Amino acid sequence: MNGMLNMAAMFAFCFTGLAALSLAMERHYADIHGRGATPPAALCRSLRMGGGLALLLAFSAALRDGSVGHGILLWLGGLTAAAVALVLLLSYKPRLTGRSVLLSAAFAMLTFLSA
Repeated sequence: MNGMLNMAAMFAFCFTGLAALSLAMERHYADIHGRGATPPAALCRSLRMGGGLALLLAFSAALRDGSVGHGILLWLGGLTAAAVALVLLLSYKPRLTGRSVLLSAAFAMLTFLSA
């Protein structure tokens, strides 16, 4: 069961990190908050730092179960799956991205701490 929780936490952290990094970009921020909206500089820095931290936590969750080689492979697979999910979400339902990031971050922290 711990392996499944680690995988879920890793995917959620990957999704959260990639979504935070994408929301730091003006184009995706404007997709969610309306045309012409630009993120403040402080928010951009926070999103970039939070996205990087989430990706590091995803990497640590991937390394929890086994060897380093297997963990790197799991992390790259999680990044790929999260990127595909985020691209589809940003393409078809961009306004849903903000809420899904918050839910994903909360889920990732709960599963990471309970595993």
